[in-house]
Amino acid sequence: MAIRKLHQVGLLTLFVSLLTLAANGQSFRVQCPATTMLHPTPAPLGANPDGGQIKCQQVSGGDGYATMADGTQTYLFAFGPLSGLNDLASGLPGTQQRSVFMTPFDPAAGLGTAASNGAVGIVPDADGQVDPATGFSLCTGANPPASCFTGHVDPRQIMDVGVMNGNIPAPMMAIDEDDEFFLTLTNVGMIMRPDLFEQHTIHFHGYPTLLRSTTAYPMLPSPSTSAAV
Repeated sequence: MAIRKLHQVGLLTLFVSLLTLAANGQSFRVQCPATTMLHPTPAPLGANPDGGQIKCQQVSGGDGYATMADGTQTYLFAFGPLSGLNDLASGLPGTQQRSVFMTPFDPAAGLGTAASNGAVGIVPDADGQVDPATGFSLCTGANPPASCFTGHVDPRQIMDVGVMNGNIPAPMMAIDEDDEFFLTLTNVGMIMRPDLFEQHTIHFHGYPTLLRSTTAYPMLPSPSTSAAV
């Protein structure tokens, strides 16, 4: 009897430990690298061998309401803005250079500042940089260095902005020839239709993508970028 109870306690402890590891290991990130093979130097326009720049944007997939011309409120599935919010409100594209995109979004920031257009949810990565002298993270205190912002996001902030914020038309994107574009899609669920579990997808028309070796023809959803709800 004592051995059986010991085994039960041991298994329970192992189970709880595994749950803790799973929870601690969960991480959400946006995509916006400093360099790529096509853009090996994080420098201004013209400094890379293929020209162009790295540009990034984040959108949500969810639901919302649109106001028709006659004032009718119509429920819809749609994409919402999660970066470039100030520019989008001014009628400009939400696409940003990395230096702006990786700046934590602050709704109280001045208009036109990097913090008014940064990606929603960006927070310091506690594992991003460690002080070699003390062994403690440099990213958990006040005013963490820029190296702490690696794309790690707090999903709670994304939900605060993205839920019931689907827009028609969807957030505007704009890139130039030779730019490299990184788009992060975050599905926030459909609050008004909890019975639906289908994830939103994004597919591009008329040019090659990493998801398809040939041209993505109009109305062909096969080369789609998707994220689970």
